[in-house]
Amino acid sequence: MRYVDAPVVRFHDGNTDGDLDGGSEEGDNTLYYTTDANWNVTALVDAETGGVVERYMYDPYGKATVLNGESGYDADGQVTEWSVDTGGSDWANDVLYCGYRWDFETGLYQVRRRYYHPTIGRWVTSDPIGYEAGVNLHEYVKGRPITLTDPSGQVVHVVVVAAAVAAAGACMYPHFTAGMAKYPHNEEMRHCWTSCVAARTCGTVISAVFSLGFEVVTEGIRAFYGDSDFTDSVYDLMHNAIGLYCAGFESSIAGLGNITRWFRESCDCCCKRETKP
Repeated sequence: MRYVDAPVVRFHDGNTDGDLDGGSEEGDNTLYYTTDANWNVTALVDAETGGVVERYMYDPYGKATVLNGESGYDADGQVTEWSVDTGGSDWANDVLYCGYRWDFETGLYQVRRRYYHPTIGRWVTSDPIGYEAGVNLHEYVKGRPITLTDPSGQVVHVVVVAAAVAAAGACMYPHFTAGMAKYPHNEEMRHCWTSCVAARTCGTVISAVFSLGFEVVTEGIRAFYGDSDFTDSVYDLMHNAIGLYCAGFESSIAGLGNITRWFRESCDCCCKRETKP
């Protein structure tokens, strides 16, 4: 599920003739939005050329600076990529910080039930739910704009954690599917190989947490349908651990005697030969 104010694409009928066939000569355009972990719009991409036409950067509380897109010529003449566009947006884009709508006339963000002032980092109208959220009726996201948003003007949302989980999942998924394809009939090698390669690419912590989480969810589903196999899950986790060892995690279990030796021998025969850096 996407963030409620995350923009995707804008269709602009510049000459209001009811279609988008005229191209730039008639002011028609289709622009895609790119966003960061806090759902701030970072750039506009022309759907026709694939080029970045405009970029944005923000201070923590949302004061926006418009930057030029790719080097070349635009409405301001010849421009250099990433340079500040002192004239403001050439594309009349009003979706910026956290996906909020920018009011060009007032310099405020319109956030449904309230208006937000990015320069002072405060709501200009009091909280419609009163003191339920705290004693400061004009405070914005509890003073934590890096990790929170407030798309309704009433309830803060944690966005960085969700974005981090999604990013980690996106990193893990290709390795998971590659392991399934590489070792469809060898479960031990599949778990070992996937865990090892994912740890080298996405990080040991991410690989370990997702491996554990996958087994917990799988075991929970099995238990729900009366087909629980706890021993199998432990066995899978054991081979995930071997994969982490192969990825360079051996220093964390050094000095554990037979355990260290077992991991080293298992790694050599299981996946180290398949996953050389």
